[in-house]
Amino acid sequence: AGNEEEVQERYRNSFGGLESGQQQPVKHEDILGVLQVINKIGTRTDDYGKEEAVGCVAFTHDDETVLKSLATMSAITLQVHKALESERRSKDRFAALGAMAKMLLRQSTADVKSLYRHIQSEAARLCHCERAFIYMLDPSKTHMQVEPTLGQQLSLRLPPQWAGSGSGKLGMNFIAGHCVRTGAPISVTDVMTDPKWCSSIEQRRLGLEELHSVIALPIETEGIDGTREVIGVLQAVNKTDAKGRSVDFDAEDSELLEGLCGYTASALSTSMAFKATAASYKT
Repeated sequence: AGNEEEVQERYRNSFGGLESGQQQPVKHEDILGVLQVINKIGTRTDDYGKEEAVGCVAFTHDDETVLKSLATMSAITLQVHKALESERRSKDRFAALGAMAKMLLRQSTADVKSLYRHIQSEAARLCHCERAFIYMLDPSKTHMQVEPTLGQQLSLRLPPQWAGSGSGKLGMNFIAGHCVRTGAPISVTDVMTDPKWCSSIEQRRLGLEELHSVIALPIETEGIDGTREVIGVLQAVNKTDAKGRSVDFDAEDSELLEGLCGYTASALSTSMAFKATAASYKT
């Protein structure tokens, strides 16, 4: 009853009251929304053949049929829009990956930082999120290097073991660190409210005001014998929708970032090969 009174109050404030209504789900497999009409105005024809309003009346079966048709048309329109938007986004991502592939082919110097920065920028743009970061494991495998802002280099220490910390949490709850330790992707809906993680490390050191949705994928290299080694992590944070609301990273984001991880690993391999070739000429 309380909810009904609240609804009535909202309608009184917006439309002067709610006397009659009709709703139909906008549905295509899943419910996308609701199409609603309220306060049907009745009419009558006067002696001169002119129609005039006679106040609110009940909606008829014909009205329901028309509303169902309009709801179906609305669902189809929304699906077409989503399909076109998905196609546009896919083309944009494909073009960006192609551009990065060309950059990688032109990469002939030992300095890969410029390519890393470009990958971070494109990851954030294409995933529609606030920032993206590349963490690289140092040779000692005790620290991870990350550049939160241009020219600023941070070294984050990895705890030797996180399992069995006894705290009920994943050790220091360092998401990128846990990803590099396990070699498994991690996706968190809201770090601020997830008891498994503590956002203080990444939020404070990376200069973020808030930290909500996070996705982290391992960057791996493959040896000649087929063995894979995790050398870093690509992490994206704070994905938002078109209205600026925090949302989860989806399967398309994960697929895109996985491809970018491959580019990052290739860039490092190119850099190492360049260094080895330069060293052999010196000797």
